Amino acid sequence: MILAPLAWNALTGATVSTDAEAFQRGCPASNLWDSDPRKLCLSRGQFTVTAATNDSVEFDDGSAQSTTVAAGLYNSPAEVAIAIAAAMNAVSSAWQVYWIQGSTNRYRFVVKRTTGTGALTIATDDDSVFKHLLGFRDADRSAAATHTGDYAVTSAPRDSVLVDLTTAKPADCTFLAYPQLSPGGVVRVCTGTTTACSDSTDVVGDSADSECLYLGYAATRSARYVRLDLSDSRRHDAPRAGAGYWYHGPVWDSLEWDVESYQRSLEPRYAANRSLTGQLYAGEVAPVERVRVAFTSGAGLEPRDAHEAENLLAALGINGLVFVALDPTYEPHRESMLARLTAMPSLERVAAESPAGRWRLTLEFERVPVL
Repeated sequence: MILAPLAWNALTGATVSTDAEAFQRGCPASNLWDSDPRKLCLSRGQFTVTAATNDSVEFDDGSAQSTTVAAGLYNSPAEVAIAIAAAMNAVSSAWQVYWIQGSTNRYRFVVKRTTGTGALTIATDDDSVFKHLLGFRDADRSAAATHTGDYAVTSAPRDSVLVDLTTAKPADCTFLAYPQLSPGGVVRVCTGTTTACSDSTDVVGDSADSECLYLGYAATRSARYVRLDLSDSRRHDAPRAGAGYWYHGPVWDSLEWDVESYQRSLEPRYAANRSLTGQLYAGEVAPVERVRVAFTSGAGLEPRDAHEAENLLAALGINGLVFVALDPTYEPHRESMLARLTAMPSLERVAAESPAGRWRLTLEFERVPVL
């Protein structure tokens, strides 16, 4: 079993280097490592404009017009809408582009004339910005005052969160609770000494839509910048860079300890989840998954290893939150989770077979739901 107490999270105190405007107000990227793991992080949706790929704008205001949108990364639907409207008005006039967020046609782009009518010529242009970015089907739009996209569009297939740890900090793994991805989504964790984060990149796919993603590094790495990329070309719901909690940092590795006992059970109970500020999130009757595991150290345990176990207990405490990656030998399914300690962890010396002795560590915890 691998344990990572939230108190060890290297992201705590980090600053977001990604443009803050890329995230919805009230749901910033820093919520991914907030002290309350139930807070949401919502991206506005990034849009990538690439020359000769999706930058062409062709329309008709009585005569054929053609222009392009400047290539680059736009951090929100508003930004890309402004860029497209500016390109259109540079060769014509009285055009507006905006993104509907109301209850009707939610997450759809609208192209509108402030006066008169105009047509969008989509079918004739393989590089059409309307076709590739704004959700219009491959068809011409006849002259009208308002044109609305055919389907919801929230972003290009990648949402990114870049953080600055202020100084280089070591990390053994990344945990991400409840990544909001479609089946087939991919998570990339990039680390480095600069904002480019090109030193190391780890990719996790296939199971990226599970409850808790665990990515262990082959060796402890130290980096100042960490970037989380969520790639999901199939997602067309609300823009979301992630939900729940992101942990990046050191772990307590129990592979040097033997599992003495392991128990798992389901306990029905009424749960009313509240944030630290007292806001009610949800109330429900649901079974809670509980786990109790006891470890026994080997006979050759060194004093340093015993101290590491004591440091773990100090970081956990009663009701402390911790990411858990269970030993697949004992728990081959749903092997990682965000958990809450339900009893004070115990560490006791059971034999004096070496200078450090032989120790028993007992932990009891339950799975924590994350919105």
